[in-house]
Amino acid sequence: MHEQGSTIRLHEGKEAIKHVYNDLLERIRPHEYYNVLGNIDLWMNIDEKFFSDFIYRRSKRKINVRVLLQHSELAAEHKRCERNYSEQVKLLPPDTVFDTNLVTTPQLSVMHQLTTPTSALVVENTNIVRMHQQSLTCFGQQSQTSLSFCTAQRIEHQIR
Repeated sequence: MHEQGSTIRLHEGKEAIKHVYNDLLERIRPHEYYNVLGNIDLWMNIDEKFFSDFIYRRSKRKINVRVLLQHSELAAEHKRCERNYSEQVKLLPPDTVFDTNLVTTPQLSVMHQLTTPTSALVVENTNIVRMHQQSLTCFGQQSQTSLSFCTAQRIEHQIR
C-alpha cells in the first residue's frame, strides 16, 4: 500500500527479515531513537549468528536504544550486559508473553512475527509510528508490578 507518503510492506522468510533489520541500521541517524518491545529468545532462535552480529553493529551506532523484553534467562543476561550494547533494557513482568517484536524508529515501525512462518510488516506512516512510539513509552514507564497508564501530555513531554 502506498498512499500520501505512507507505505506498508510485508516481508516473508528469514532472508527478507534480515534485510529489514539491515535496512533499519542503514536508515537510522545518530542520536535518533530505536525502540524494541519483544521476545529475545524467539528472535535469537531465528538466526542467532545474524542477530548477535546485528546487536553488535547496532551498538556501534550513536543511537538511543531502549529495549523492553519479555522476561527470560536470556533477557536477564542481556539486561546485565546492556552497557556493552549501548542500550537501556527493561524486563517486563514474567507473565508477559510475545511472539512478535515491535521495533520503532523515527522513520518506521516494524512488526516482526517470530513464529513460523517468520514475516515482518514494515509501516512508514507518521501517525502510526508516533502511536507505536507513545505505546512503547507507556510500557517503558511500567514497574515490575503494575502498568501505569500514561497521559498524552506526559508522553509528548518525554518525546521532546
